[in-house]
This record gives sequence, C-alpha cells and structure tokens, in this order.
Amino acid sequence: MDLQQRYESLYQEMVDSKDVKNMMLFGEVMNEMMERAIQRDTQFAQHVIDKLESMNWHQYLTKSEAEEICESISPRYEWSFDVWEKALKSLELENEKSPSFNKYALWALMNVMYSMHSDTLSQKILELTAEDVTEEQMVQIIHALAVDLLTGGKDNKFNIKEFFLH
Repeated sequence: MDLQQRYESLYQEMVDSKDVKNMMLFGEVMNEMMERAIQRDTQFAQHVIDKLESMNWHQYLTKSEAEEICESISPRYEWSFDVWEKALKSLELENEKSPSFNKYALWALMNVMYSMHSDTLSQKILELTAEDVTEEQMVQIIHALAVDLLTGGKDNKFNIKEFFLH
C-alpha cells in the first residue's frame, strides 16, 4: 500500500469511527502539517487555509475562484476588486455579511450581474439610457440584487460555487 492509500485509509477510518480521540489525533497531525507548510510553502498553505475558510460561510469563494469567474465574463468585467471595494466603502455598502457571504463571492456575482443586466436595469427599471445612469446608482442596484441572491434565506437554493464553477 502506497502512502496515499495509507493516508486515505486512515482518514476514512477516522471519519467512520466518529471517535473523538481519533479526530483529535488527526487534528494534531494536521496542525503539524500546516505548521510545516506555512514555514516551507506559504502559497500552498494560503490556498489550503482559504479552502478551509469556506466552513464559516454559506456563500464563499476564494480570491482565485472569484478571479476565475470574473475573467470568464465577456466582455470584460466592470469592476476590478480594488475599484469595487472602494466604491462599496464610499457608498457605505457591506462587502461581506457573516455567515451569509464573503467579499469575493459578492464581487464576482456583482460583476456577472452587471455584465448580464446593466442595460436592462438602465432602460427598463430606471428608464434611462445606459449613459445616463450614474456609477453610484448602478453599484447600489447591482449590490442590492446580488445581496438578495446570496442571502436568499434558509431555503436559498442558489450556491455561487456550484453555479459558476461546477
């Protein structure tokens, strides 16, 4: 049995046993591995910690997942992360709502929604031409719609990661 198979077997044994002592041992070993990863491969450690962070959120994207979604938008997405973050701050709009959504999920979704719906929002909702809608109006409307979709209550069927990345 190779190392990968031994690890998978031990992991499955720990999960199946539901024994707290086994889980604590597994946790201790994982802590040792993370300490070593942090010291030797910071980029890998950051990636793993970002993935684990998803435990704290209902709607969560890592920075790289959000960038992947935004890069796939055609034509180019509207707001870079820094511009978006400054705009929300200046308008006093939340960029995260724990535990509902993190900032990367909101940023990516707002860019997708802008790309798909900005003309419709301008013309049908605001009854203005796209050129007459201010950036502030568009940010506020798209923000409200994105927050609605990301928070949709307990029975929210929308999952940003599954919708855009799977």
